[in-house]
Amino acid sequence: MPGDDQSVLKLWLGDPRVLVADDEPDVAAAHASLLRSCDCEPLVAPDGTDALPLLAANDDIDAALLDVYMPQLGGLELARQLRQAGSKMPILLVTVGSLGSNRPLVNVARRSGCGTAFKPLDKDDLCGFLKDVVEPSPHHRRCQLRRLARRAHLPAGQIDVLWYLLHGAARDETAVLLGISPSTVKVQRERLHKALRAVGAPSPERLRCMLMWERPPPFRLPL
Repeated sequence: MPGDDQSVLKLWLGDPRVLVADDEPDVAAAHASLLRSCDCEPLVAPDGTDALPLLAANDDIDAALLDVYMPQLGGLELARQLRQAGSKMPILLVTVGSLGSNRPLVNVARRSGCGTAFKPLDKDDLCGFLKDVVEPSPHHRRCQLRRLARRAHLPAGQIDVLWYLLHGAARDETAVLLGISPSTVKVQRERLHKALRAVGAPSPERLRCMLMWERPPPFRLPL
């Protein structure tokens, strides 16, 4: 992607925000530093119980890096709670040891839709997780859209329409997926273009070319 496009996306969509929960301050600081080197914004919590209010207060956390064993609420249990609440956030569970000594954990994590990694992590571990798991995920796309919506001051109706515009959905298809009339979609699109122009944000068409998102599934993904 050209450098100018990267700068535009960074300005309007922001860097990925990653929750780091670890009860060892040195480890948490090291993971946060690695994430910054991967162009992410870390949010650090010393335990799973401290992570919960962070998650509640920030609806645009793209992924989580969770220590498995913490004094009050461990990463595996926190991941279970998030999945039970319907979260599709990419989660990487981190612990000491190796694959051979942690195979039961790896299997449980996989059934919960989580990845696993072993300390000490390095930049390749985290950047690989971000590139291969986080960036393609619908959850990450929704977080990007939330940040864009806040920066461009978009109302909910326009955000819904923008979601499908960025995935290349036609007007009639968007109307069916959102349960509104094609004429309402047309009006919302016009208002959306006007709102983005007013704050100097790129048009939906330019954003779509830069993002190159694949087609969405045939149902609404709630924001």
